[in-house]
Amino acid sequence: MDRDRCEAEDQSEGRDSMKYRVICGQKIAELRQKRGLTQSMLARRTGIKRAAISHYELGRREPDFETLIILADFFHVSIDFLLGRAEAPTKMAH
Repeated sequence: MDRDRCEAEDQSEGRDSMKYRVICGQKIAELRQKRGLTQSMLARRTGIKRAAISHYELGRREPDFETLIILADFFHVSIDFLLGRAEAPTKMAH
């Protein structure tokens, strides 16, 4: 019984991770496009490889925490907004 519960929890976590990966990618693409930036331009300005940005936007990969910070700082939004956990893009003051 415990094994079944663990497998169900693992599957649920996998779906949640995929959901956040897709939402995060959509947010990155939306913010980039609103600013009239290409993936190459965003890559040059943030130091993130263009291929990585493409993978994030397509939901193939999820950015690590350091990359989320870089993107949140660049776009002046919260990490929660990038992950789809907050409706408002406003970044909290330090």
